[in-house]
Amino acid sequence: MILQPGLLKGILNIPPSKSDAQRAILAAGLSVGTSILRNVGKSNDEVQMLENIRLIGARIIEFNDRVEIEGVGGFPKNTEMNLGESGLGFRLIAGQCAIRGGNHVLSASGTLVNRPMDFYQQQFKETDLKVSSAYAPITFKGFSNKNKFVLDGSQSSQFISGLLMALPLAEFDSEIIIENLKSRPYLEMTLATMNQFCIQIIEKEGDHFIIKGGQKYQAQEYMVESDWSAASCWLAASALGSAIELQGLSMKSLQADKQMLRALVGAGCKIVHGENGLTVEGKNRRSFEFDATDCPDLFPALVVLAALTEGQSTIFGLNRLKIKESDRGIALQQELLKMGVQIDLFPDQDKMSVLGVKSLLSSAFSAHDDHRIAMAIGVLSSFMSRDCHLEGKDSVKKSYPDFWEHRSALIT
Repeated sequence: MILQPGLLKGILNIPPSKSDAQRAILAAGLSVGTSILRNVGKSNDEVQMLENIRLIGARIIEFNDRVEIEGVGGFPKNTEMNLGESGLGFRLIAGQCAIRGGNHVLSASGTLVNRPMDFYQQQFKETDLKVSSAYAPITFKGFSNKNKFVLDGSQSSQFISGLLMALPLAEFDSEIIIENLKSRPYLEMTLATMNQFCIQIIEKEGDHFIIKGGQKYQAQEYMVESDWSAASCWLAASALGSAIELQGLSMKSLQADKQMLRALVGAGCKIVHGENGLTVEGKNRRSFEFDATDCPDLFPALVVLAALTEGQSTIFGLNRLKIKESDRGIALQQELLKMGVQIDLFPDQDKMSVLGVKSLLSSAFSAHDDHRIAMAIGVLSSFMSRDCHLEGKDSVKKSYPDFWEHRSALIT
C-alpha cells in the first residue's frame, strides 16, 4: 500500500487485547455453563481460538456487543486443530493436549511452522506421552501422569501458561517450579483469568506453583481489556508530537506492555491523563535506556520513539526477538536503515542501540510478514516528507485488523 505522511490527530479507541481474549475464550470453552465475553476483537488470532473451541464442542453465539460460549466442562481425548499463526493459541491448546491424554493433532500456518516447539518433547520424553515433532504439525499421543515440572522460564512464558491452564483439569495434583522466569506479567495475566473462572493455583515463594487436580472451570461474565500492545506505537507517536488521545486503556491492567508508560517517562515524556483517555507530552524527550526483557513486544514501539529522538537510545532484551513472526531485531534494523536511522545489534550484550535522527527518508518498506513491524512503519511513515510504499500491510490482521483504517482516520 501507499502510505501518505501527515499529522496524526484525533481520538482513538484502542482495540481488544488478543492475548487477554484468547485466554478467556479457552477458559470459557473449558467451562461448565455459559460464559458471556464482552469486547472480543476480530483479529485472526481471536477468530482462530473461537473456531478451535467450537471444534472441541463449545457452542458459540456472536452478538454485536458480546460472545456467548457454552463450554464443554473439560477437554476431549481426540482433537485435530489448526491454530493459524497464533503462538499463544498454539501453546495454550498444546498444554491441554499434553495433559489430557488421547490422540491430538495440532497444526499451524505462516511463520509459526518454523518456530520451535521442542518444549513438549523435552518435558514429556520419559513418559508414555509421545510427541511427534519439535515443529508444527505436532501429534500428541498417549497419556502422561507427570506431576512435577521444573521449567526454564527464560524463553517464552506461553508454554508455562499452557500447562498452568491444563493441569487443574488433570485427575492428580501437580507442581511447577520455574527457573529464570522472564515475562512474569504474562503469567500473571494467565493466573488472573483462571482465577476469574474459579480455578485456584497456590503460588509459593520462588516461582513455585502448586496445582490441585480435579478442578472445573466455571462459566463467567468477562470483559476483555483493551490492548496495551496495540496502543504502544500510538503512544510513541503521541510523544513525537501527534495529537492523539487514547481511550479504553486500563491503568490497572496486568498486561506487560503497559510498561510503555514507564519507558516514556524514562525518556523525559509526560503522561497526561484526561477525563476519558490519555496523551503523551514529549517536547522535552531525550534518548533513553529501557529493559524490555519482560515486554519484548514493545521493541517496535520503542524503536519508533528512539528513531526521532536525538541521541543514542539503548533497549535491552534483544535476544527475545528471534522467534517472533520475524527476527524482529534484524527486521527493524533493515527497515529503519532505509529511513536513515542506524540500529546496531549486540546479541552478546542482549541489547540494541538506536541513533535518532531529525527527519526520516522515504523508501519502499517490507513488513517481514510481521504485524508489529507493519504497525511501526505505519506510524513512522506519518513523519516522512513524502509518500512511501509498504509491502505486507495485511499482516496487521493477526492482532489489529482495523489499524490502517485507524491510521487513515487520524491523518490530517
